Amino acid sequence: MKYASIAGQKEAVNLLEEMSLNNRIPHAILISGPPGSGQLALSLALASSLQCESLQGGSACGSCQACNKSFNFIHPDIHFAFPLIKQEKVAPLSSNYMVLFREQVTANPYIDKKSWIAALDGENKQANITAEASREIIQKLSLSHYEGKAKIMIIWFPELLGKEGNILLKLIEEPEPDTYLILATEQEDAILPTILSRCQLVRTRLMASDEIASVLINQHNVAVKEAHEIAWLADGNMSEAIRILQNKTEDHTLSVIDWLRCAYKAHPVEMIHWSDAFSKISREQQKNFLRYGIYFLEQALMSQYRGEDQVLLSAAEKETLPKIVPLLPFLVIEKITERLNDDLAALEQNANSKILAMASTLFIHKTLKNRA
Repeated sequence: MKYASIAGQKEAVNLLEEMSLNNRIPHAILISGPPGSGQLALSLALASSLQCESLQGGSACGSCQACNKSFNFIHPDIHFAFPLIKQEKVAPLSSNYMVLFREQVTANPYIDKKSWIAALDGENKQANITAEASREIIQKLSLSHYEGKAKIMIIWFPELLGKEGNILLKLIEEPEPDTYLILATEQEDAILPTILSRCQLVRTRLMASDEIASVLINQHNVAVKEAHEIAWLADGNMSEAIRILQNKTEDHTLSVIDWLRCAYKAHPVEMIHWSDAFSKISREQQKNFLRYGIYFLEQALMSQYRGEDQVLLSAAEKETLPKIVPLLPFLVIEKITERLNDDLAALEQNANSKILAMASTLFIHKTLKNRA
């Protein structure tokens, strides 16, 4: 991966390129930042630059043999360690899961912990980097490099090492020549202090909405309006944006309006039908629906204070908006938004979606009727 392909992290990229140009890459470096901000992507770009045969401005050239291998995750001197879930038949070693790792990172270089654990079919299960995996790290880095300029180990989510991470202290403190450890984390404060103190820190930041939208438009062929909608919902997390895109339901925007109508009328049969329909879509689609509900309410509020020309909604929604806006003063929007955020948190904890939908529909009805 090249630094130029990473969106939204200009400060971190400039720092890493400057280190490369001055031949001052530390032997242990920690790239830390919020989920979906590109820590792993930066780690891959750094590893590629360390192996590149024709470095260009501190970044990998992208055309030499070393780059071809590193970009495809098959360079024999770039190793990986990442959290796994204990399985009965397969040892929890990263070398046993490289096919899955390549597939996931190729599809989404900004992949976060949530998406990785879901790819392992491990939702609500504990993932970690075991003592056995830590010993494998030491074993791999104890060998001579095969064909590259250095031996590199990328440790993804080192916060899940636990106490087993102490096994790596000597390796981090006294590395062999031409050996680099690159750690990529979402949770810096959960890393063992003994490891944290031995690494040079590079931080990433939440991505701006426009940066996320640009990636969606240019790399995923998403329409402009939809890209900006998803970018808002993702709240700075590029991995979340891709997850929303992959789980997007058709016509979910009109369903939000239908839900508000259903809640306002509070007809028992309609509420039951709506709750049934909500419970039958996937958990991720349910979350996307609630996120869009929050987005729609924000746009409804914006239309009241800034005018409809500032609203990012479809033509059909804009046409309906004047009929709904009188029901949505600021305090009503605030209460419903808080409720939808609570519902999102409840879904993360595996709440019963049908009961949740019915309860929230009744809450919205009461809030709309008591808006005065």
